[in-house]
Amino acid sequence: MASQAVATTDSVGPVEEHYYRRGDIDFCFLLNRTHQNLRVFDYRVGNYQQKRDSKSWRSVGFSREGAIPGYFRTADAYIMSRVYTDDGDPIQGGAPKLNAPNIVQQDNGGAKPRGLNVDLVEDFAKLSAMAGEYGESALYAPFRRGTFHPDIALCGKQGKRDYWVGAETDSSFGHAKIDIMTLPRKDGDLGALEFMTKTLLDELLKREMASVFAVIAADLIPSQQVFANLGFKVSARLTDHIIRDDEYVGAQLWHRRIATTATPRLPSFI
Repeated sequence: MASQAVATTDSVGPVEEHYYRRGDIDFCFLLNRTHQNLRVFDYRVGNYQQKRDSKSWRSVGFSREGAIPGYFRTADAYIMSRVYTDDGDPIQGGAPKLNAPNIVQQDNGGAKPRGLNVDLVEDFAKLSAMAGEYGESALYAPFRRGTFHPDIALCGKQGKRDYWVGAETDSSFGHAKIDIMTLPRKDGDLGALEFMTKTLLDELLKREMASVFAVIAADLIPSQQVFANLGFKVSARLTDHIIRDDEYVGAQLWHRRIATTATPRLPSFI
């Protein structure tokens, strides 16, 4: 194996993958052109010389904005950022703190709304079409490598209203990202979306997902209320993370552990 290698995938969707390997250091860069952000997976592990000699992300201007608890099953994933001005210059001192509202949990009973019919959807063609129809308004941002739409979703119908809640799942690490693909427009929508999200959590638990997270624009209060009501907590506040109408919007990351038993530890040879 060469001491240094960089590989780039073809641009198949809104996210491009770039790989960098040097010795025992292994990075994957996910470039999201839709929302103009870059996500880095840093796979350095162990007490290697390259790790001891490398500079930390903080030393090159990144600020820690939070974490995704249990992202790697036995370890958290840190959310760190480096925000730039409109002129392309890095903001000195790190990203400004996101000023986001505090959403309080409410008890709505959790009963299935009258007249709501829910179906599980796993057909990739239907999921891709759904993401294409609702993704822009929902500020949908694919998170996982090689994924450009949810791989499982619930479709709800109540009268003339359609609801979609999707999830990107990762069986290797036992986590999932949930997205409310149809934004609530009125109070009655909250009950349907809360019931569907809870039903999706039950389905993810059957598939041995241990923890779930969601990234939501800071000003989408109704969508955040759904997750607050289901016991999610904010674990990260992300500055200028997504784009709406050519303007940067901050986001909050909501997290909840759904498995009640401890996750198995990975073998030492992995």
